[in-house]
Amino acid sequence: MDVGCVRLFKFLLDETDSNFVISSSWRRKTISESHRVFTALDWCGFTDAKKYCVGVTPRLAANRGVEIDWWLNKNETEQFVILDDDSFDIHQKDHFVRTDHEVGLTVKDVYKAIDIFNLKLDYMPQIT
Repeated sequence: MDVGCVRLFKFLLDETDSNFVISSSWRRKTISESHRVFTALDWCGFTDAKKYCVGVTPRLAANRGVEIDWWLNKNETEQFVILDDDSFDIHQKDHFVRTDHEVGLTVKDVYKAIDIFNLKLDYMPQIT
């Protein structure tokens, strides 16, 4: 995990007043069992990541898009953005921001996610 990418992720959450759901291959059955995710985020300076996390998608025999649908159908969600470096047959294309596996989350990705939320920022601060 890259410190700059994590800072951009936290910026996105804060600016959009959002939470996140873990659908990463690092996930476990519950938030409390997903130690690897939170250890990496903590190491990158996102020490309070657990308070932003509202769930974990299940591991189903189907593809990632179906797992995301399952979670969305079980939980009240007004808006959402999917950030991932692979499409995994994600069919929620209007909500999907594909990141580069080699680079991670970029400022351009954050702008795209903010646009999906239909928010307009007058600035993009320097993430240090």
